[in-house]
Formats: sequence, structure tokens, C-alpha cells
Amino acid sequence: MLTKLFLLFVSLLCTISSFSQDEHLYKTSTIPDGLSSNANAIVRLKELNATIDSQDKVTFVMKRIITVLNEYGNSYVGAYAGYDKTRKIKKIQATVFDQHGNQLKKIKRGDFIDHSAVDGGTLYSDSRVLYLSYIPIQYPYTVEFLCEMETENTAFIPSWKPIEGYFLAIEQSKFQIVDNAYLGLRFKERNFGDYPIKSSKTNRELSYTLSNVKGIKPEELGPSLKSFAPSVMCATNKFHYSGVDGNASNWKEFGDWMHNALLKGRDEVSQKTKDDIIALTQGIEDPMERARLVYNYVQNTTRYISVQVGIGGIQPIDASEVDQLKYGDCKGLTNYTQALLKIADVESYYTLVQSGAEIDDFDEEFASLEQGDHIILAIPNADKTVWVDCTSQYNPFGFIGDFTDDRNVLRIKPDGSDVLKTTKYNDATNY
Repeated sequence: MLTKLFLLFVSLLCTISSFSQDEHLYKTSTIPDGLSSNANAIVRLKELNATIDSQDKVTFVMKRIITVLNEYGNSYVGAYAGYDKTRKIKKIQATVFDQHGNQLKKIKRGDFIDHSAVDGGTLYSDSRVLYLSYIPIQYPYTVEFLCEMETENTAFIPSWKPIEGYFLAIEQSKFQIVDNAYLGLRFKERNFGDYPIKSSKTNRELSYTLSNVKGIKPEELGPSLKSFAPSVMCATNKFHYSGVDGNASNWKEFGDWMHNALLKGRDEVSQKTKDDIIALTQGIEDPMERARLVYNYVQNTTRYISVQVGIGGIQPIDASEVDQLKYGDCKGLTNYTQALLKIADVESYYTLVQSGAEIDDFDEEFASLEQGDHIILAIPNADKTVWVDCTSQYNPFGFIGDFTDDRNVLRIKPDGSDVLKTTKYNDATNY
């Protein structure tokens, strides 16, 4: 009996101690001197812990306490979590405090808004998001957000990016990942510079802490935040994604896995379409002219619609399905175009790229599924490469624009994938 009472006392003491440690973070009076300058919000504490228990199980536990100083800081509350059939939210809650640390509102799971995680450009997706919708009546206020998630997708280990945006100060940000399954933990540190980062690293465990960083004010025509803010990319050599196991420690192995596990055998189209492509390109000797005709054929007969089902996030739907339905996302349309080019006897390669007007290069030394959100097509032409975006119904053949130009991409080949650079449109060719 005494032992049980002692254990109960220790448990209560630990709970009270833990609460006391966080309680001061709810009060704005405890914000360190100078941290409020150049800040619309302050991350009082962010803790993200990832625990890998097997090749198809990883658990994430996140605690985030943020003080919002004015209306411009509302976007940094970050009280949301996405889920689908492979990502399960085990626990989610939030608490709102006033500037003195008094509790204003407690939000349980049922009080979060449950909404589709995609826009109207997606035909169907099972991705959804739970998010906090809170309209403040006064500033400053503080939100504590707690979330625990479990997923089978060990292919996506989150990066640590403590500085999330401009005018956001960091009191303390912590990140820890433990590889209990010994899957081969890899990491890449970037832009640590003079930031006061404390770290601990072993072959199966990483931990990082950044404290007391003032908000950063943006500059006109300045470099992107990613180019100078600290970050750590993480991945494992062995991984799992929506029913498919993988093993890759570099871009070549990663490309080989994509080709063999996700692309092979998905290039069949109807006999009628084969006959149409043969008739369209018959008698034309120049392979680039045949490629242009096929590209125009795809532009005129299909349209872009995002389809995020199954392993739609990374695997294209069958070319036969695009052929029948006449629509697809970037993966489906690129795979379909590649299948038609094969009929026209034109070599081409499915290519993974990070899209956006702001150039976001792959790290050539670190392969991970976190890098890359769009698919384009690479067509070899002597010592050059012609790049094609198969989702556009107005771009001319061979023009990709600033959405995917001048950046590293992964060209997926059956005999050895590689990283290339897309076309750079310099001033002399822009008019």
C-alpha cells in the first residue's frame, strides 16, 4: 500500500512539475527581453518527437506553444494535422490563454474543424485535415497545441525547420528522431552557421535544440528564407509507403525503386490510340518533330485533374486509364505521354522535380521523398535535353517556364537514374 501511495505521489509530482515548466510560457510577461522585436508571433516552445518502431510504423508527438502578438501573427498558430487512411491522429487538443496565462478556451478533438485537405482542382482525395478555428478578441494570446499521430509511411520523415517564416521569433524549438527499427537513419544539416543550435547524433538517434532567435525581417529582392535558415533533412535507407517497401540510400537507388516499384508495366494504351499515334508520326524522320506532334496530341485530347488515391501521391495511374478517361494529374499525364512517345519511337524519361516560381533545388547528396512534388518529361536530343510539362494545355513544346526551370531534377531511367539540371532561361533568351 505504501509503495502504491509513493508511486502515486511521484506521478503527481512529475505531472505538477511538467505543468509548472510550461505554465510560465502561457504568460507574455515571461517572454525574454528583445525577442518581441521584429515579431508578430513567438514560438515559446515547439517539440517534435518521431519514433520509428518498424519499417511500416512511425509515431509523431508534437507540442507547440505560440504567443500571437498581433493579427499578422495568427497564421503562425499552426494548430492543425492532416490525416488519411495511412495517417491516424491518435490525440489532438488545443488550449487558448490570455496574456496573463489564464485559460480562455479548451478545444477537444470534436471541436476541431474537419475539412478536405485539397482544393477544387482535385477530382478525389482521401486526405483530410483537422484544424483549429479560433477568432481572438484581444492580443496578445497564447495557444498550446498537442498532437500525436501514427503512420505506416516511413518514407516521409519530417525535416526540422525551426524558423518557419519572417517576423517569427523562436524561444525554443526541439526536434528528436529515434530509429528503433535500425532502418539506416540518414540526415543532412543545412545553414547552421552561427545559430545557437545544440545537437546530439548517433547512428539511430538525432536531437536538435535552437533557442532565443529574434524574428527576421524580409528584404526586397532578398534570397529565399530556405537559403539561409537552418534545417535538417531526415530519411531512412529502408522505408515503406502505402503498401510498398523500398530501399534507397542515394538518388540512383531511389530512382531505381521508383522505376521498378511504381512505373514498370503502367504504359499500355488502347490499340486505337496506338494506331492514331503511328498514323500521326508516320514518315517523319526527325524524332523531335514526332515528339512535338505527340505532345500536341496530348494537349488537345486530355486535361489536368489531380487524382490522389491509393498511392496517387507518388505513383501514376495506368496509361490505359488516362487513355480511356482523357484526364490525369502530372504523374498520370507524364506517364501517358511517355507511353505514346514510345509508340512513336522517341526516347523519354519520367522526371521528378520540386516545382514553384521560387527555385528549390534537390540536394544532390541527399535522396528523400520529401524533395519533389511534380513530374515532367525529359527527352534526350543529341547532347541536349528537351524538357516538357505534360500538364500544360498552352505551353509550347519544349518550354517549361519558371515553374520548373533552372533546378536539379531526378531523371528516372531503367538503367541508372541521375540528377540533371533543367533549362535556364537567361536574359538573352527572354523577350
